[in-house]
Amino acid sequence: MKSVTQAVALAAVTFAVVGCGHAASVRATGTLKVTVIADGGPPLPDGGTRQALMTGATVRVTPADGGGATESADTDKAGVAVFLLPGGSYAVSSPTCGVESPVKVTVTSSRLTPLTWVCPVP
Repeated sequence: MKSVTQAVALAAVTFAVVGCGHAASVRATGTLKVTVIADGGPPLPDGGTRQALMTGATVRVTPADGGGATESADTDKAGVAVFLLPGGSYAVSSPTCGVESPVKVTVTSSRLTPLTWVCPVP
């Protein structure tokens, strides 16, 4: 019985240590929140244009230094794609909006970095 108790205690300590390491890596990341909006179409009576949140728009994020993999995600019902990234500079693009130059953004660890991507609609 004593060896079972020791095994359970060892498992609990191992879980706590692994859990702490995971928490530390999560703290070292920042959050990039990209909102994609469609803007344009026929003019409104007041001369303005329509704006609508875009569901299912693809957003790509690439480290600006060229190292690391490109991450991509589609926007949700609120027109938002969220990325958890290490602090650093990134190039953000949305191929759904056509061929456009990427926007550079700096993500800071433990912070939220918002970005609004506007897709022109003819």
